[in-house]
Amino acid sequence: MKQFLKNSEISRLLPDFGEEGGLTKETHLVKKGNEKYVLRICRDMETANLYEALSKKFEKYGFLPKLLKRQGKKLLYEYIPGRDLRKSDALKLAYQVGKIAGRISETPFSGQEKIDFDERFYKELDYLIRKSIIDKQKAVHIKEKYKELRETINPKNCLEIVDPCPDNFRLSKGKVYLVDIHAIKIDMKGRSFAKTFMKWFKTKTQRKRFEEGYNSVSSMKFLTKNYLELVYLYHLVKNIAMKARDKRDYKTQLNKLNKILKGDLKWKTSMKNAMKS
Repeated sequence: MKQFLKNSEISRLLPDFGEEGGLTKETHLVKKGNEKYVLRICRDMETANLYEALSKKFEKYGFLPKLLKRQGKKLLYEYIPGRDLRKSDALKLAYQVGKIAGRISETPFSGQEKIDFDERFYKELDYLIRKSIIDKQKAVHIKEKYKELRETINPKNCLEIVDPCPDNFRLSKGKVYLVDIHAIKIDMKGRSFAKTFMKWFKTKTQRKRFEEGYNSVSSMKFLTKNYLELVYLYHLVKNIAMKARDKRDYKTQLNKLNKILKGDLKWKTSMKNAMKS
């Protein structure tokens, strides 16, 4: 593989449509003659081991690019021809995206440590307080809301697509692929609903198709209205903190957080159980 890469043209691989992406800077396009490949140069061996394990775990389902070779921290994947998804693909392709999300959350995996959701949530909330992104009065309100939801909800750890944005998926001959393996992590079950519903699948019909795809491979009985609200709250606090650290704009997410606290956030979910407490 070392010789193969030495004789190839290598460049950074970025989203097709200029969407937010490529923050890890580990993904590269490899050209050798008329052939293309994708190279991930991981930050450490632990990450490379995780990517290899995930690739092998989901290979039989065919929604990830195939892992072709590995050398240390470098993993060479097949290049998926076609184009990255757009937000405008929401209605047409939500079912396939939902099915991928459901398949991932349904698959047992022991390659990452479990997460203490409460510890992570309060750590990020404390960061927002220290940076004066939220005041202490609002923090008290957030803590009360979180505590209220957690009293009746005990979410599970599972694999989730924590960043299901359009540029992490690719369309090739009508089939959707998840091309960013970095987006798969152990997290709160149902986390994939948070970002897809808030940023991508915003209409009732779009959400219905995502839910139908998810439910075709993984039961959605867990997703009550209160559960979804917990996932939203957990996701937003973490997302605002991440954006603040990266010096990116978080006004939209902060506004949605305020709506949750006021009870003004519209759910528009299609599953009957998601409308019940």
